Amino acid sequence: MADPNSSVPFFLCGTLLMAEQFRTFEWSSTPLGSASTWSPTLQSMVQLLIASRQPMFLVWGEQRTYLYNDAMIPIMGSKHPAGFAAPMHEVWSEALSAISPLIVRAFEGDAIHQTGVPFRSTVAASSRTAISTFHIHP
Repeated sequence: MADPNSSVPFFLCGTLLMAEQFRTFEWSSTPLGSASTWSPTLQSMVQLLIASRQPMFLVWGEQRTYLYNDAMIPIMGSKHPAGFAAPMHEVWSEALSAISPLIVRAFEGDAIHQTGVPFRSTVAASSRTAISTFHIHP
């Protein structure tokens, strides 16, 4: 439970590495702006993201700001931490052909469950293709 006397917003509480990243990041340098001004929806999504043990990421806003949790760090590889709060197209440029259409559909309001998606990524100077399952929600 969050300390009511803390200046940390309740939705950024947690002890995992990415909880700390969310708390200390200079949000005003991103399209999201200060965490204290985030919508209740974004706050709830970030709280869920931070708490989850499953690899999860969140793509938010017109600039497609990419946020992720601790379980995504091994998948991010050398893209972590520079990929945090960066535009998704910069973080996963090599995989956009596979995931961009799914993200666009989610932004149009479709919930998507897709299995067998070839996800090509370049992590730690090696390129590989993984077959992934995506659950994407608007």
